[in-house]
Amino acid sequence: NALPAALASECADDQGKFWEYHDLIFENQKNWQNLEIIQSTNVFKKYAIDLGLDSSEFDSCLDSGKYLQEIQKDLDDGRAYGVTGTPGFFVGNEKIGFTTIIGAQPFDTFQNILDEQLSR
Repeated sequence: NALPAALASECADDQGKFWEYHDLIFENQKNWQNLEIIQSTNVFKKYAIDLGLDSSEFDSCLDSGKYLQEIQKDLDDGRAYGVTGTPGFFVGNEKIGFTTIIGAQPFDTFQNILDEQLSR
């Protein structure tokens, strides 16, 4: 249900509520992650109402797949850079190169990579 969640978040952003919506869907992920797409879409529409969004505008946006191409492009870009999961990070710069960190990692992982990069 990542795709409908991404679409719903973009539709909430149309009404200036991206982060509020983002937080709501992540706080309630266990409630929708294993549902059928039509069921999760209905849950996402209810969340829009809970946040006080214009439900007609939100539903129209979500049902139309308005941001589907944008989301697919982002997904394709991530894959092209070797990102296989979320979160994904690139630590470094053009001069010294980048180290890729995929998935939720402990602070020590970041600290070690940062220390290595800074020593170059």
